[in-house]
Parts: sequence; structure tokens; C-alpha cells
Amino acid sequence: MAGIPMEKIKPVLLLSGILALLLILLLVTGGTDGEEERRVDPLVTMEVDSISTLSIETADRPALKFSRTEDGWVMEEPLYSLASAETMQSVIETVDKLVGVPMEIDASLPLEEFGLEGSELISVTVASRDGQTESFSLGRQIPLDVGYVYTYVASSGNFYKAYRDAREVFTLPLEEYRDRTVLNLSISSIEKIKLSGALTGNTSPVIVEKQPPWWELSSPKAAPGNNGEVKKLLEGILSLRASDFPDSREDALQAEPQLRVEFSISDGSTEAVSFFDSYGEDLQYITTDRIPYALGIPRGVVNNLPISYDQLRSRAALRFDPDAIHEIIISTDSGDIGLKKEQSGWHLSNEQDIPADDAAVRQLINLLTLTDVEELPENLDVQKNNTAIQLQVTLTEDDGTQHWVELGKAVKGEVLPGFSSFRDRPFAVSADFLEGFQIDADYFEDRHLLSFESRTVGSVEILGKNETIILEKSGSDWLLTEPERSAADSPKSWGLVFALEKLVYTRKLSADEIARTGLSSEKPDYRIKVRDSEGKEQGSLDVWIDEGGGKVYASSKNRDGFFVIDSEILERIPQDHTELIYRR
Repeated sequence: MAGIPMEKIKPVLLLSGILALLLILLLVTGGTDGEEERRVDPLVTMEVDSISTLSIETADRPALKFSRTEDGWVMEEPLYSLASAETMQSVIETVDKLVGVPMEIDASLPLEEFGLEGSELISVTVASRDGQTESFSLGRQIPLDVGYVYTYVASSGNFYKAYRDAREVFTLPLEEYRDRTVLNLSISSIEKIKLSGALTGNTSPVIVEKQPPWWELSSPKAAPGNNGEVKKLLEGILSLRASDFPDSREDALQAEPQLRVEFSISDGSTEAVSFFDSYGEDLQYITTDRIPYALGIPRGVVNNLPISYDQLRSRAALRFDPDAIHEIIISTDSGDIGLKKEQSGWHLSNEQDIPADDAAVRQLINLLTLTDVEELPENLDVQKNNTAIQLQVTLTEDDGTQHWVELGKAVKGEVLPGFSSFRDRPFAVSADFLEGFQIDADYFEDRHLLSFESRTVGSVEILGKNETIILEKSGSDWLLTEPERSAADSPKSWGLVFALEKLVYTRKLSADEIARTGLSSEKPDYRIKVRDSEGKEQGSLDVWIDEGGGKVYASSKNRDGFFVIDSEILERIPQDHTELIYRR
């Protein structure tokens, strides 16, 4: 049986919502414009929660029969299948809300004239747990009443008109009534994963066990697990949805599964899914312990999942919770670099407490947690006590727990021997590891002169030597309010804001340079103030232009001292307010 593309599945829940709205309109209007308010009757009077079975009969397919269980709805006829919870919700809501306006029909005409017999007939029957049954039939569209169909309720013998859209939820393709969920599990409930089969590349099962906050491998041999890869495996398998229902478990079980994944759940239960050979052009058989029939999924899904021992074991130099680290010490032959996390963010803690670039610190942490390390070659006898260490990094958590890694000088060409608190044995990393490892304090220093986010800016004030310019944000656009009121050129205004947000200094001036330039006593060429939408100052920047020396200097309330900045900022600062006026 060919699979139905997911994009063609009708939005049955949306249909149910639209139908409910239409039924409310029917109750209010009673149907045709200008008619007096008319009586409407529910087609089913049974309480929806008491419905235990439901059947749908149409002329173009075998009858569908559903039963409600403790775990949800199941299809019993024309075949056994777990039923789609979403589709059955739409079906039950339609049955519950469907009403009709009583009408008279010409009794001399055959029922087939109204679609209440023959190929257009839809019959729906519901039964309660105590054996009560009710049914109704939907026929063809009423010719002079577009949007309504003939309807008949056998128990009362009455004819009605009901909304035509109700037919759609009862005439969906068979596959849309079936549950496409492969495994109904949450990641948080899984305690252990066992993978077996040829695709794992191991003769022994690969077993990963949760030891919060980490995953640990216990087979084929003990090793630290890679949390990121385990999460990728779980998300990949738990998100599987059937795209086909081959309805033949025998075909799928002719050979051993290529991969079987078993899950041990926190409540003591187990679930499993097995992957078998492909069939058709692009589908693959799978089976689960929960579902007593085969399912079809797109072929090749497993190829993108980490399922081998090597893929699931951690190769990181260190393993720790990045959010728990509050201090980092980097030690080299040339000295130490200290980084400390404060409430306001990371700071350099060596000689003076200056802000550190959070992005640079995150890059360092990621490098330590994501770097792949290898076992040292067997012919190398490297021990910590006989290795010259060129780099040591120590990380301290909030509770005092320390993690460390040390790298020695290169041996055998391009191999750096390493030691860490995370690994029992020495390891090796490529010598080019140090190329991405910044050990210069300047790299970690936050060189931004202003500290604000462009999305929170409400106004910008530029005090020049000749005039004061004020820009105020209006929605996503800008207004010029000083020295005249006018619509502002928004791209230029935003360009100024973004340039100020990203502005960094290239060098800090020494005391001698400050004295020589006279900046401390000279009035700046520009004073720029950034405020939020409530008028609170977010940053202030003074700018001096040394035209003779070709330099641009700046100072900020956020940083002590005077700094050299890139002259490109002058391209964003308007010399005259007319540069910012919006011109059609």
C-alpha cells in the first residue's frame, strides 16, 4: 500500500473548529436569511463521554468501527489499528456538536433522490457502555440551500438539514484514522537505552544509562557518554511518524532486524522499536512492541542517527555543566589569565576588574567540552610527571568543584599529550588545537564602549558643535524631533544605532598619550546619548576627531579612560540634521 504524503493530510482539527462555528451560527440564524428563529435538534443526544463505540459506513469502503479503551481509541474494523487521537477527537466533537433543522421532504420520492440511500450515503452509529445506540445518516447537498445536506435520524424518523462540512470528517482516507505515532514516550522518562543489530557495528549490545546529569555507556565497555549525541538519538527515534501502513508483519520479520532499540522507562516498563529491510522505492519496515503490526517510515532515517558505540561515547577533554562554572584560570609559561563570572557577566580578574567578552568565554568553554580527543598511540609512554606542560585550564563551579585539563608539548610531530580531571588515562589532541585556543588576555577583554541592545533603544541624542539632533523611535521607524520635526530616514537611523551598539575600541590610551592629546580638557566634537523608550539613559559616548593625526578618540561612562576607535563610525554620525530627513 503506497504511503500518503503528510502534506496531503487534511487538517481535521481545523475542520472541526470551523464546523463548530458554523453550528453556532445555525443555532442563531436557523438557516436561510430572513427566516424566523427555528428549532434545531442535536442529531445525537448521548453524552459524548459515554460513547464507547462508533462506526462509520460509506459506499466506497468497508465500514469503520472504533472502540474506546483506557489508552485511547482503537480501530477494530476493517482491520485492527491504534486510532489517531487527533482525528478521533475531531470525529467525536463533530458527533457531539452536530445539529439539524427539521424539514419536510417529498415522501413519494425514493430516498436515493436525497442521497440517503446509495453511493452518497454516510451512516454514523454510536453506542454507550450500557448498550444504548443512536445513529444518523448524511445525504447529498440540498439544491437550493447551499452548504446543507439532507439528514435522517432513524430513531425519530425525522428529516433535517445539517451543515455539509460534517461529511468531510467521516470520509477521510482510511490511513488518516490510524495512529502514526511510533513510540509514545518522553525523553525525561527514559532511564536506559539498549541498541543491538548489525547497524550498530558491534557484536555486543550498546547500552547507555542515565546517571544525571549525564549519560554513561556500560556496554560493550564502560565509557562516558556524549549527552548531545544521546539527545540526538532520542529525539530522532521519538519523533518518528509512520508514513505508510503495510499491514504485513510477516514480511518485516523474515530476517533479524538491522537495528533494535529498547528503552527502559522510569516506571519499570520497557518499549522497543525494530528497523528492518526497505520495501518499495523509499520506505522501510519497522515494528514496535506496542503495536501488533508493521509500520513504514522513510528509508534512511537511521543513517542520520548516532547508534554506534563510538558515536555515543564522549570524546571531550572535559565534561561539566557550562552554566555552573563561575571561574576560569588559564595558565601558560607567560603567565595566568583569570576570568570570573559576576552578576553582570564575565570579567577579567587579573590586574583590574574589566568586562570580558561573554562570546569569547563561551567559545573557550565550548572548545573544552566539544573537542574530540583520541587515545594516545600505544608506543608512546607519556605520564604527567615526565611531560612538559605548556597549557593548563582550571574551571571552578559554584559549589567549589574543579575541573582541569593540561596539555603537554608536542610529541611525535603533530600530537599533543593531554591530561584532565575527566579522563583516567592520558589522551592526544591535534597540535592545531592550540590555534583555536586563545591564550591572550586581550582576546577575552570586552572592548565595547556602549552596553545596550538596539531593540530597546527609544531615542538617540547627538550634541554636535553646531546643533543638537534628537531621533525618536516610532514603532520600527524613526522621527527627527530636534532641531526640527520631520520623518527621519529609518535605514540611516538604524545604521547609526547598530554602529553604536557594535562599537569597540582598538587601543586604550596611556596617561602620557592623554596628556599629549589634551582630551581630558578639550570639548568633544560629538556627545552621543542613547536612551530607552522610557527616557532612561543606556549609554553616553564622547567623540574627538584628530584630523591632523588621522585618529578618532572616544570615552564612555561605561569604561574608564580614553580610547582609539575606528574612523568608520564617522560615516554613521550625521554632521547636519538634514542628512537624516526622510526624502521621498
